[in-house]
Amino acid sequence: YIDKQRPKVFVLENVRGLQSINKGEYFKAIMESLEQLGGYNITVGLMDTKQHGIPHHRVRTYIVGIRQDVDQGTFSFPEPIPCSSIERFLECRPSRAFASRSLPPASQTNARKNVVDTKRTLRRQGSDPAEEDIIIDCDSTPRFSKWMPGVSPCITCGRKNGHWVTSRGRRFLKTEMMRLQGMDPTKFKVVVSDAKLGHQLGNTMSVNVLERLFCRALPAAGLVRPNSLCDRWADGSAVKSLAATRSAALATDFGRLRTAPPKRAPPSGIAAKAAKAPRRS
Repeated sequence: YIDKQRPKVFVLENVRGLQSINKGEYFKAIMESLEQLGGYNITVGLMDTKQHGIPHHRVRTYIVGIRQDVDQGTFSFPEPIPCSSIERFLECRPSRAFASRSLPPASQTNARKNVVDTKRTLRRQGSDPAEEDIIIDCDSTPRFSKWMPGVSPCITCGRKNGHWVTSRGRRFLKTEMMRLQGMDPTKFKVVVSDAKLGHQLGNTMSVNVLERLFCRALPAAGLVRPNSLCDRWADGSAVKSLAATRSAALATDFGRLRTAPPKRAPPSGIAAKAAKAPRRS
């Protein structure tokens, strides 16, 4: 695509380990391919979603290319900004009693064991899992399971069902996972199953990171005037907008609308006449 269309700006993303997988051979091949395109200034950096306004630990490699004939020479990766409280991304708390006793179903063997073990460990350390926002990577094998206070472990395709939130006594809702990727669930049209949606959310690029990159890349490529774009994540307005979408009704309707079968169009023309014609006994 880049070779054919020659865009003024492009952004590529891959996993954190891209630069070290197979001793760096894959990364070297990618960079050589980009260099062979000719005419682009390439910048590479690591960005963590939680360092750009959203409490989601997701480190990824980003490659930004700006066409040399339009490059103003001003691009640089955005500096980290404070991370907002995860409470601004989650729905309201249930009763403390519910959060305290709730566990994954027994059929989810690894998830249940990981939650039970983590809650036991936290209590021994003097923490109260029902009060604190502890996010557990419950679908990991027990040996590698981890938890993070106030920050979501990386949401991946393999975690499509959502991490466990101790203060809610449940997994992430899909609307919460969307917010933790910087996506507004009220503006998202879902046409896939719950499992496929979770897979998509685990495979997407974090919107906050992309937006902050483009706020710098577009002026650097002369596509907009310098200082004409507002960094909504730095000034807090983006998180404020996401927090305003929190709604139990939305979370419920989101699931209902996602699973509702499509309405069949009424018959027309010859088909309509045939449908209305009386049947012979």
